[in-house]
Amino acid sequence: MRIEEPYVLHTWGAAYGLEFSLWHGDALLIATRVEMHRGSANQGRALVMNWPGAARGLERVIVSRLIGMSMLFDGSRWHQQGYARFDRRLVVHHLDHVHENCHIRNLVVGVASDHVAHHNRCRGSH
Repeated sequence: MRIEEPYVLHTWGAAYGLEFSLWHGDALLIATRVEMHRGSANQGRALVMNWPGAARGLERVIVSRLIGMSMLFDGSRWHQQGYARFDRRLVVHHLDHVHENCHIRNLVVGVASDHVAHHNRCRGSH
C-alpha cells in the first residue's frame, strides 16, 4: 500500500474517494499497481480488487475491509476479546455510511452484530 494525496477514482459509473494505492510485487522496483474496480458487494457500491494468486472464489477482495483490517486493527484490543485479524465476525464500517468514501479516517473496525444493529437503528430513525 502507498499513501498518496487524496484523489477520486472513477470506475464503472461510480466515484471513490481514496488516499492510497495498492501494489503487488516482491520488490518496490518490480511492483505493479493493482487495479481497483466496482464490485457487486454492498448493493454494487463496494470497491474491490482481484487478489493476485488467490484461490478460485477468493480472489475478489473488498478494498475497505483490506485497508481497515491491515491499518486499523488494534491487536491488543481485539485479541483480548477473542478476535483475530480478518475474523469473519468483524467488519470494517464506513463512519459516514458512504461506501464510496474509502479514506482511512472514514473506516473503523467493529463487531458484525453491532454493525447490523447500528444500521437497523439508523433505518428506524428515518
